[in-house]
Amino acid sequence: MSALLLVSRMIRKAFVMSVNEGQEREYERRHQPIWPELEAALLAHGVTNYSIFLHPGTRQLFAYAEIASEARWAAIALTRVPHFAPCAKKLFSDGVRPRGGGFSGGVRFLAL
Repeated sequence: MSALLLVSRMIRKAFVMSVNEGQEREYERRHQPIWPELEAALLAHGVTNYSIFLHPGTRQLFAYAEIASEARWAAIALTRVPHFAPCAKKLFSDGVRPRGGGFSGGVRFLAL
């Protein structure tokens, strides 16, 4: 199978979140490096690439993921990774829509 065909089957997701003012260091502490349980859950649900970047001037988080299917992505919300459930329900449910805008640079926090 050609690389072009494989890329065409991959679904790309991008979304923007934010870190509360004054919580940037705590966010970094909690997310770097990625928790082994979270990495395992993402991989088990067909996520092949996942990165989050923090824009230090705006406290915006830009996340990018490459996934195998929408159904497997949505199922991540049902995982029992400690401290991840509230975030997962927001990120992986159908009710959340990405907000527009983007940026370059920033600090990469989480990478799979």
